[in-house]
Amino acid sequence: QTPHKTRILKLSQPQTMGRRLLGTLISASAQEHRAHLRAERAGIAASQTLGYLELRQGPRLIRSMQIQEPLAPQLLPLESYLAAELKANAVLAAQKLGRSLARMHALPFFHADLKAFHAFVKPQAKDVNTDAYSLLWIDLGRVSFFMTPRKRIINLYQSLRFVLPNDTGIQDAFIEAYCTEGGW
Repeated sequence: QTPHKTRILKLSQPQTMGRRLLGTLISASAQEHRAHLRAERAGIAASQTLGYLELRQGPRLIRSMQIQEPLAPQLLPLESYLAAELKANAVLAAQKLGRSLARMHALPFFHADLKAFHAFVKPQAKDVNTDAYSLLWIDLGRVSFFMTPRKRIINLYQSLRFVLPNDTGIQDAFIEAYCTEGGW
């Protein structure tokens, strides 16, 4: 008997007319699977996609499912990693996050729903002294792999609104580090 292997199953069902029409061409699960494969090739996906399934009635999409491997246990959630870093040295933590995000954008990579619980920090060797960290991502259904100034601003706003504390000094350090690293 083979052992049971855990999988992540992400179900999707079109709710709006626009999604139903788009579902005749491609499902949300197929879109995420393709984006996930591209993120894996770039080394920025936190998990591995295994494929997707679709239930259709003729061309009409009823529901779909993307299948992923579970996250590696050694990955550190950005939310808790950043909380500890902010406690130790808030300005330095904000600067590291700013540089890390700028490096993601330079790949180019845009996460349309940037929140701390969608990112993980790749563990680094203890002897590595770095000014940034490698981010790995989940929830890749709405990502894109080209950048525009508008997309940068969207991610900066999301970082200020949903990731960093509402503190002017911390947010200024983040923006300055991002702009310096990103050439803005």
